[in-house]
Amino acid sequence: MSNLNPYLRLSMALGTFLLAFSLAYYANTSPGTDSSREIFKVVDQMPLFPGKDCGDVWQYAKRKQCADRAMLDYVYQHIRYPKKARDLGIEGMAVIRFVVEPHGAITNVSIVRDPGAGTGEAAAKVIRDMQNTSMRWEPGLHKGKPVRVSFHLPVKFKLK
Repeated sequence: MSNLNPYLRLSMALGTFLLAFSLAYYANTSPGTDSSREIFKVVDQMPLFPGKDCGDVWQYAKRKQCADRAMLDYVYQHIRYPKKARDLGIEGMAVIRFVVEPHGAITNVSIVRDPGAGTGEAAAKVIRDMQNTSMRWEPGLHKGKPVRVSFHLPVKFKLK
């Protein structure tokens, strides 16, 4: 290597240094995850539906119980059993997935399970209507901070 041109030796040394620096830099960075965009499935405190009488309850477990009851009341007051499903005798459980954002808004509404004949879409419509009315949930918390949380809501369709 002593026979090499001094400029060539300098450029090889500089190249080796830059390669080593780049490898060290990328070894210490997380691979393409933006924690503010991560969607959690398990958190310390799940998101809570904004039940009108639940805000006065300070203990989380009781507030969650109140919020869950208020959410079910809201869903079953606003859902419409599709005529086609009634005519065909369709019953079953629709499951709707959505994300509760750190500021309490609902996004990414999708149907996970659909008994058919419009029942899944009827359940998803109730959630989309929450989204469109700017209803704000109490966000889920992970390590004390509001985070994006995936929420699955089962909605039962049963003919009387």
